[in-house]
Amino acid sequence: MSSKDMNSKEIIQEYIQSSFKKWNVMEDENIDPKVAELVKLPNGETVIFSYANIAITGTERKKPQIRVFLHEFKHVLNYAKEKNYRFFLFTIFSKSQSMAKGLNAFDPHEYIVSLETNLDNETSRRDLRSLYDFVQTYVGNGGMSKFIRCPKESHNAGINQASFIYIGNKNNREKKFFEDYITYFDNRPYMQSAGSPAFNYNTTEFEDAYDLPVQIIYYGVPGCGKSHAVDAEINKAINEYNEGKTDGDKISYEDQVMRVVFHPDYGNADFIGQIMPKIRERGGVDYIFKPGPFSQILRKAYLNSSKPYFLVIEEINRGNAAAIFGEMFQLLDRIKDNKKDKSGYGPGWSSYSILNDDVNDYIRDIKAYEKSDHSGCVKPNHPKDMLDGNGNPVDSPDANGKKEIDFSTATSFCSLELILQGFDSPQIFRESTAIRFPPNLSIYATMNTSDQNVFTLDNAFQRRWEMKQVPNKLRNSLPENATEEQKKELEAEIDQYNEYIGGTKEEGGTGVKWGVFRDKINKIIIKSAEDNGLSSMEDKRLGGWFIVPKKPDEKEDSKAVITKQAFAEKVLKYLWDDAFKFDRNSHFNFSKDEEPTLEKLIENFETKEFEIFVNPQIRELQKKTLPGDSAQDDASEE
Repeated sequence: MSSKDMNSKEIIQEYIQSSFKKWNVMEDENIDPKVAELVKLPNGETVIFSYANIAITGTERKKPQIRVFLHEFKHVLNYAKEKNYRFFLFTIFSKSQSMAKGLNAFDPHEYIVSLETNLDNETSRRDLRSLYDFVQTYVGNGGMSKFIRCPKESHNAGINQASFIYIGNKNNREKKFFEDYITYFDNRPYMQSAGSPAFNYNTTEFEDAYDLPVQIIYYGVPGCGKSHAVDAEINKAINEYNEGKTDGDKISYEDQVMRVVFHPDYGNADFIGQIMPKIRERGGVDYIFKPGPFSQILRKAYLNSSKPYFLVIEEINRGNAAAIFGEMFQLLDRIKDNKKDKSGYGPGWSSYSILNDDVNDYIRDIKAYEKSDHSGCVKPNHPKDMLDGNGNPVDSPDANGKKEIDFSTATSFCSLELILQGFDSPQIFRESTAIRFPPNLSIYATMNTSDQNVFTLDNAFQRRWEMKQVPNKLRNSLPENATEEQKKELEAEIDQYNEYIGGTKEEGGTGVKWGVFRDKINKIIIKSAEDNGLSSMEDKRLGGWFIVPKKPDEKEDSKAVITKQAFAEKVLKYLWDDAFKFDRNSHFNFSKDEEPTLEKLIENFETKEFEIFVNPQIRELQKKTLPGDSAQDDASEE
């Protein structure tokens, strides 16, 4: 079926299916597939996509009417409310260009329209011509063309508001803007109808948001390269900052990054900080705030606002993330549009603030401030009638009637103020100022999807993050016409694929390449789940970097290798304990008089090598190990 024969629903469905293959449509008897779909996103969240077809009426008019019928979607909305699902109502211009009279500033076929309105009071039809006319005027006057919000005061369509989301044409589809919209827009509590107060949710003005702080969770199977992907993105940002700067102005990974690992015993006090006793030299005890990594990186970002900072959380789901963040949880909501809130905070700042005296005092610690030069702030000032640390009046006010603090006696800013520069507009940080995440602080996290004994990240927590799956790929050759940059990036990956487990046969090893074994065993893991009626086991697959070569000794000229012992203790143990834990007898080969234990499996591998496996495809790999023989590589494609 050609696109010109498709209705609005079919066009949108085809776009989503071809562009977002990880978005899974699920059957639900409560959802009429003629008008809506239940969709599971890669982060595990379930949402509802509903589709309204465009109708054209009054074709004899100068501008034919563009119409949708909304009453058909009431039951879907009610079900979304019942389940607390995010609900979307989409349409798209599906008629011939000849019916889009007057729309010459943009192509309506290139924009999905999201109708952001409550359906409770809707009866039947809604005419959308005024929405399209608004976009026509907006784009024609030089407005942004990739994402356009049409508020209710700018049209007379009888709905609350709508968003026009650019998806490109059928030959060159654009994913970015629609994916961001699904990621960021939340309509709970559900949108109001026209005539009621508008639901105030600020979605990203996407073209202006590329420089906003990153807040993303990288997830995938063990060893797929999540931490590597995070480091690559951070190093890229640091290199971009350093471009064109002198050596004295450049920043480094060590100075800009704070790294922390969550685990079951890790708590809020570890992450944020806690009051700890400190014994004085001459007796007595002081109780001081010992900052955690959260407070440390936050302080750096506040006082050096012209530089980017990064908080990296490894294994975010191995600790109780919601409890670890505690009240700081709500700081994860960021201002994403190009407006300022009523307090003057602009894009990238937390939408909400937290009053925490300990963290506030730590940020304003003068002794720590004095030790380094902070490019993003000016020295604290205080009123002209302020007393110094000895109780004496301070002299020589500046032009603003304020005086520079005497660092020799002061220990904190107290009621003084610090002007934070380099942001959208200078911010004044006082003793009473609540804390927020600043726009120069990005947060990266990793999540291992196959780990046992982990905490579940609830939807409320997950939806505040961008989610990105790290593909479980390991290349064994360069793509055709690879650039020098691509060759450099893929060199380590190709070497990892071609690393022999224990070495070549001539070296006394197995002669089996790690990449070939990994490809084969991952297929068996998936097949095992299907055969045993288990749920998807794709998160149990081995990542390409699950095991890496290491030097067997301290000698400088020693070659890094994947030893047989390391393979047995790590890979075989994982297969035994996790991937094949419910079906070991079908995968591991023991003689009748042998006790089927992990200990015996590892012992057997030393002498029998891949004969320990039942599957003939794995056993066959060692027969295809002649030097220079491509048969082993071919085996991974069988």
